[in-house]
Amino acid sequence: KIFIFTSFLIFSDNISLFAEVDSEEIEIRIPVSIKSHPESTEGWTGKSASFAVTVTGTPPIRYQWQKKEHGKWESIICSSQSRILKISKLEKEDAGEYHCIVSDNFGNKKTSNSAKLLVRESVTISNTLGDQEKWIGEKVTFKIETQGDKNGIRYSWKHKNLVVKDSDKDEYAFIITGMDQAGEYSCEVTDGGGSKQQSNKAVLKI
Repeated sequence: KIFIFTSFLIFSDNISLFAEVDSEEIEIRIPVSIKSHPESTEGWTGKSASFAVTVTGTPPIRYQWQKKEHGKWESIICSSQSRILKISKLEKEDAGEYHCIVSDNFGNKKTSNSAKLLVRESVTISNTLGDQEKWIGEKVTFKIETQGDKNGIRYSWKHKNLVVKDSDKDEYAFIITGMDQAGEYSCEVTDGGGSKQQSNKAVLKI
C-alpha cells in the first residue's frame, strides 16, 4: 500500500507556513500469475503422490485442482488455499492428468499446465515357499512368485534371518556343501516404491 500526502507552503511577509491537508491510501494489486507448473510424477498403490504449483499475486489466492475425466476437465479434486495437492493411499484409478486453476479476489484467473500421474501396483507375494529335504551335493532351489509392478523389484534371500543373497532374481539356488546350510530360508521382497513383503519360512533338512 502507498500513502500520498497533500501539502503546500504559504509565503506572507517573511512568514512561511507548512500545512498538511489530507492523505490518501492507494492499494497496489498484483494479478495472480503462475511461476512454476506441476510436474509429472509416479506413485505406488497404497502410498501417496503430490503435485505443486507456485504463484505470485495479491492474496488471498485460491487453488482448484482438477483431474481430466473422459477427455474433459470436470472432476474437481480439491479447492483450497494450498498450492500442494497430496493424494493419499493411491489406487490405480488415480492415474491420469491433473492441473490447477488459481484465482484471486479481483477476478483474475490462470490455469497451469497439466501433469500426469502414473500409478504402479505395489508388489505382493503370491506363493508359499515349500520345505525341502536334500543330500550333500544336491542342488536346492527356492523360488518366490509375486504380483504387481516388478519395476525396480529386489529380492533379499535369508538363511536363519541373515541375508545371504540380494538380487533382482526371484530364484535362489545353490549346491549343498555342508550341514551348516540346513535351517530356515525366507525372502523379503522390496518393490520400486519401497514397500516390503516378507515370505513364509521354509525349512531345509540335510
